[in-house]
Amino acid sequence: MDLKARNIQFVTRIKKNASYEVLKTYAHSSIVRFRNGLTLRLVSMEIDGEQKDYITDIFDLPDLYIHWIYSQRWSIEIFFRTVKTYLKIGHLISKSINGILIQIFSALIAYVILLMIQASLSYLMGIPEMVRLIRHGIALPVNAMNVTGNGTVKI
Repeated sequence: MDLKARNIQFVTRIKKNASYEVLKTYAHSSIVRFRNGLTLRLVSMEIDGEQKDYITDIFDLPDLYIHWIYSQRWSIEIFFRTVKTYLKIGHLISKSINGILIQIFSALIAYVILLMIQASLSYLMGIPEMVRLIRHGIALPVNAMNVTGNGTVKI
């Protein structure tokens, strides 16, 4: 079943050698038709001196939003890698839906706690290094300036 029939939209990078016909041109985007007859929007812009070309079926958002949507993908990828790799959620312990949800929510709570600790550290430390230190029982150098009187961390 195709994405449009399922009401799913997409933004992705386009291959440099992609073959298409330009139907209409705007400031930073074009409406293009591919050999298979598919009509999409090609968004081309320079970000930090680098050319970025995206293909999408979203026609009603500004060009910069299309770039932002794609860039958020990497934040999500990094989040999932962190949760799976460092918080050991890649292997599910339980087979019941309740047990799986408990494992997922426990990992998410641990992730938020790690982010709060990371924000309070006196120097930049990555999640993997923090997890390693915690597993070995080594105290983390929390910056007292980021901790309020009631014990919460200012982020």
